[in-house]
Amino acid sequence: KAHEIRDQVVEGSRAKTEETPVSLRGDPLGSAIYGQARDAVEELAGEQSPEISEEIAVEFASIIQRHKRVGWTTDPNAENAMRQDMDDFL
Repeated sequence: KAHEIRDQVVEGSRAKTEETPVSLRGDPLGSAIYGQARDAVEELAGEQSPEISEEIAVEFASIIQRHKRVGWTTDPNAENAMRQDMDDFL
């Protein structure tokens, strides 16, 4: 999943601009996370899927920004801290 999100960020996000919530427009990472979250919760959340996906994307992007530092992609401690905060949020 991490590689899929990275690819979406590089490609400019899988979610189309008109489908991306205003709060995430101009944020490639948040937009990519939104696309993944929307796909993951759509079946469970139904009509509330866009709102829930937006909340997840905003928080996950914030968590990543909070923990990233030089070399974080190869630092298991940074990755674990991100995962822990994401798990706590969910």
